[in-house]
Amino acid sequence: MIRRCLEKPLEARYQSAAAIRADLGAIERERTAVVTAVPQETGPSRRAVLAAGIGLVLAVAGAIAYLRPGPVHVLGDKDTIIIAAFENTTGDPVFDGVLRQGVSMQLEQSPFLSLVSDQRIHHHLRLMEQPAEAVLTPALARDVCERAGSAAIVTGSIAALGNQYVLGLRAEECAGGAALHTSQAQATSKEEVLDVLSRMATGFRTAVGESLVSVQRHSKPLPEATTRSLEALKAYSTGLEAHHRVGEAAAVPHLQRAIQLDPEFASAHALLGINYSAMGESVLAARSTTEAYQLRDRVTGREQFFIEAMYDRPGHRQPRAAAADL
Repeated sequence: MIRRCLEKPLEARYQSAAAIRADLGAIERERTAVVTAVPQETGPSRRAVLAAGIGLVLAVAGAIAYLRPGPVHVLGDKDTIIIAAFENTTGDPVFDGVLRQGVSMQLEQSPFLSLVSDQRIHHHLRLMEQPAEAVLTPALARDVCERAGSAAIVTGSIAALGNQYVLGLRAEECAGGAALHTSQAQATSKEEVLDVLSRMATGFRTAVGESLVSVQRHSKPLPEATTRSLEALKAYSTGLEAHHRVGEAAAVPHLQRAIQLDPEFASAHALLGINYSAMGESVLAARSTTEAYQLRDRVTGREQFFIEAMYDRPGHRQPRAAAADL
């Protein structure tokens, strides 16, 4: 199977994950027949050997899918993209909302790409008569994409593979669904997920036309630009969602939780300051804004500019409008 994954003629390789799974199933059936007929020997269990083989084939297949040459699809500087919710099949709720937020924060560093804000997305969802708690599935994202006149949507997934995680990222045109970019990568632990996600988002940026020089200049890894704590990022993304869907007061407890988990989470301090300001809590707002300013080296260039502007000229921006920029 591995030899087939590495065949030099592209047409001789596996053309889909389904084909790989079919061959794996055939191998499993053959092994089962042999094991039933022949006494088992001591050593690694059949299940362990099979699991290792499946993991190796998936890893090779992911690498082939990522490195395999194909048509180059380039986005223009006036094109906008929409990030859909990631599919989480791990059973761990910590990944709900976090990966979408992470990809958004990574892609927002780009001076080349333009993302449709959550504020605009929620506006279109309301026009579509979707409930306030509606999840932005790929299907809904395509509808919003067409309504907003955007060029593409980005979707993703995370699945457990033993003690490891397999992440997928895909971008496709809104009209017609043609693939612009697909990639798959493996994280060896939960703590490595944000690092892997950063690298995948960076690969997407170069694949759709951003220059390598631009990516290198405007690309801070997520753990450095946000937080190394998945739980803290989860609380932050929940707070940001609550801000857009419900209001400032609903967001505050989640942002306080994010800061409790990571006191150096600058973006959480900044968003908390915005919410306090909107609630008329000027003393608390000033305190949070000052904390964010002192930690401004731990954010992206875009957010650093925003934090400095909020610190130097408090009151010059409307809190609700400023929150939409985060």
